[in-house]
Amino acid sequence: RTLVLLDGVPMNDPYGGYVYWTRVPKDSVSRVEVVRGAGSNVWGNLAMAGVINIFTAPPTSKTLNVNAMAGTSDTMNLNLFASDVLSPVAVSVSGDYYDSDGYVVWRPEDRGLVDEPTHKKFETFTTKIETPISTRSSFFFTGSYFSEDHAKGTAFRDEYTDILSFVAGVDLRTEGESNWDLNVWTNDKGSEKWDSSIARGHTSETLSEYTEQPAFALGTSAVWSKRLGENNELMSGVDWQW
Repeated sequence: RTLVLLDGVPMNDPYGGYVYWTRVPKDSVSRVEVVRGAGSNVWGNLAMAGVINIFTAPPTSKTLNVNAMAGTSDTMNLNLFASDVLSPVAVSVSGDYYDSDGYVVWRPEDRGLVDEPTHKKFETFTTKIETPISTRSSFFFTGSYFSEDHAKGTAFRDEYTDILSFVAGVDLRTEGESNWDLNVWTNDKGSEKWDSSIARGHTSETLSEYTEQPAFALGTSAVWSKRLGENNELMSGVDWQW
């Protein structure tokens, strides 16, 4: 029951409420704010246990960060963040790629013919565009794609997920130094899961279940805020999700 937000947009799965943390490219994260305890009076019923708000870095001029790591079991991890300001448009591109053959979770003496390494692979890419509308307002658009393939230790047991999401919004600063954040977002997820029954001694397995979990979400929000001194801020907002 913890609400997770990415730049103010819910990341919780519309089907089960869980979060795919690897959807967020690591090098794009600027800061994370955590609100402990029930926050349902401000963020709604999804925030019964608290709120985690992840903020990504804005596009900056001529920026490039690349990290690459490799390890045993043919493990590879790549992280990318690149941005530039092409006046009047600012653009950033970020992404993560991970692939590993994994390992067999059972002890050698307990393994059977069906046991295989728990292979995992995922990739995520995000593009963000920002452009000013006036001296006090700007428009932004974000598109992202995520896919994950998680083999769970046998030939049949596997889970595949892909998520396509878009966010568009306007940031407006009024003459009274108040801020308005307006956005609309959509999230389209596809998921397939295969499960099996395993014989005693792990000598054979039989496909027992196949599940599809498609989920589509659409939402919009409007948040007004105003600074009250150096350490306080007054906020009010409304959101809708379908």
